[in-house]
Amino acid sequence: MQNVNYDQTQTINSRVQLKYQLIDLYNEIVKKVNETNAQFTTIQKVPMSGQNISAYIALEKLRTKELDQALMLEGLSSFNDIHPHVLFSLKKMINNIHYPNTNETFDNMDPEEAKSIKERRSRSLFGVRSDGNSPTVMVTLDCSMLDNPAVFMDLLRSGMGVARINCAHDHPNVWNQMVEQVRFAEKMLIQEDPSYTFPCKIYMDLAGPKIRIGRFSPEYNTLKVMKGDTLRINVDPTFLGHPKTEFEPVAISITSPKALKNVTIGDRAYFDDGKVFGEVCTREENYIEIKIIDTQTEIVKLKEGKGVNLPDSLVYLNVPSLTEDDVRILPILCELADIIGLSFVHHPRDLIKLRDHLKVLTDKKIGVVAKIETKASVFHLTKIMMEGLNFASFGVMIARGDLAVEIGYTELTHVQESILRLCQASHIPVIWATGVLDRLAKKGIPTRTELTDAYMGLRADCIMLNKGPFISEAVKMIQNIAASVNTDLYNRFAKNKLAIIQYGY
Repeated sequence: MQNVNYDQTQTINSRVQLKYQLIDLYNEIVKKVNETNAQFTTIQKVPMSGQNISAYIALEKLRTKELDQALMLEGLSSFNDIHPHVLFSLKKMINNIHYPNTNETFDNMDPEEAKSIKERRSRSLFGVRSDGNSPTVMVTLDCSMLDNPAVFMDLLRSGMGVARINCAHDHPNVWNQMVEQVRFAEKMLIQEDPSYTFPCKIYMDLAGPKIRIGRFSPEYNTLKVMKGDTLRINVDPTFLGHPKTEFEPVAISITSPKALKNVTIGDRAYFDDGKVFGEVCTREENYIEIKIIDTQTEIVKLKEGKGVNLPDSLVYLNVPSLTEDDVRILPILCELADIIGLSFVHHPRDLIKLRDHLKVLTDKKIGVVAKIETKASVFHLTKIMMEGLNFASFGVMIARGDLAVEIGYTELTHVQESILRLCQASHIPVIWATGVLDRLAKKGIPTRTELTDAYMGLRADCIMLNKGPFISEAVKMIQNIAASVNTDLYNRFAKNKLAIIQYGY
């Protein structure tokens, strides 16, 4: 009989223990997936991507650092890498430590199938890219571009794959002109380069229920506030804002007074993308009052139309994601758009309402993007994604501007990563949005931090850029960053002798 020393015995025992830990984990996850399946009727079968979402969420709840460490010591896959195909990879781990095949009543998606589904959905939503290794670049159009039509050609040459129109601004005639300029530029580009066969998608954002500061009295362009001030918000949307008087604090109205219905003392309030932060200190029948706790600068000038966020006040219960104005312009969007963005999604029922309207309006296959930018949307994210899988073409946007204000800046990095991983687990295309290369687009020179942010955005299927005089340079920068990922250091620095010495080539 072969002698087995103490270290070998310890290794065998730890492997046996790991085997049963993985089996228990697998069975618990299968139980959770079956519970999800039971919520659906036999007619509405849960798609494989939906099953994998349930498996991924169960894995995140059940995994431990000790189990992660044990996997690493055995040379098995990390839990961090298996989210697009959870049960398949767990089964492989179990089989690799000599446990017979497990049995379950549904199919498991393998890595190749997961990759194929994600790529197919991304192509369906954003179109075919000339370089499959880099994300599609979405560019926000501006009406000022109509004064310089050459910019549309320049953007397409630079690599713009999706043109975004924000329907919270301008009007249908302007939107139509911007679409016409994109299509005309495409025709010109094809004449210049017949190999160009990647038509630009038109993405149009519904304005949604963005809460904004209302009108001021005609004699005031701005209202000044500072830390320690009280700001009154009137329930009457026709109330005209005014500065502090002998009898009243600075007072404003907002465009969606229904948002105030569930406000309670202590609720947070943000103005102008977080430049002003306060808490509700008074609630009366005709107004609420905000105690200003912090401001970005010593004195902040509030302006008409700037955003208001009430992340603690259950706004979504009274303010629907799809507004009357949105419904009114939907027929126009059905004519012009390839993709429609649903702003301020709160709940899966918001997607259901949009789908019902689209069914009545058009037979055209229009992609839909759920913009995740509220506290409620993060809370209901899994259900939103499950509903999104019922669309022929669907994606998610991580809209980090309002999202940061809603959930808090310290939570943003963690939450954006969680959204990205959930999209990967559900094989749903994702858009990395807000603030990407903003300084480069506006000033012509990027900051180091925004270059890092753009690099992190390469994990998404699409990166959204905002407008600016150097927007074409920003589009090219995304392409260059993506290209550099697939080039090793030697090739990158081959012409630089100092670099060759430094890196030891």
